[in-house]
Amino acid sequence: MMEAIGRVFLVLAGMAAAIATAFLVLPLLVLFDPLGGGASLVASIGGFIDLLGRNADDLPPDQAVSLFAGFFWWAALMICVVPVVVTALIGEVASVRSLVWYGGAAGGLAAAMPWLMRAAFHLADARSATQLELRLALLFFLTGTAAGFIYWLICGRRAGLRSTLARAGTPPPLP
Repeated sequence: MMEAIGRVFLVLAGMAAAIATAFLVLPLLVLFDPLGGGASLVASIGGFIDLLGRNADDLPPDQAVSLFAGFFWWAALMICVVPVVVTALIGEVASVRSLVWYGGAAGGLAAAMPWLMRAAFHLADARSATQLELRLALLFFLTGTAAGFIYWLICGRRAGLRSTLARAGTPPPLP
């Protein structure tokens, strides 16, 4: 039992480290992107405001700051947190120990997140992408992959409650 509780704390620590990695990697990738630089970030913020049906030039400063803060909050959750948590939980439940799973699934989910959000809100352009959006998807994929790699280093190599119980000498629960 203590082994399982220890595993839960290790998984939480691994998720925290992976999420922190994503929060560090994403801004660095956006700022040092050789093709877009900071322009990709500015364009994505402008696209977000347009999604809301507003013209960015017509907004009062306090509303613009509020919209930007909301954009960054949702982007952080959808790109840096959700892919790590979903990938880690599935990997732990299924006892997946593959680096390819943690890096690829977290990266793929992070890259797909803009289109998943568009589909969730029933937006018309959920099936298309501009060159800038594809470039951002690549940056999101790399962010998720880096976070997934960190999670795998900390927890993924020994993933799974069943393997934890087996190492402790307790038979795994019946399916």
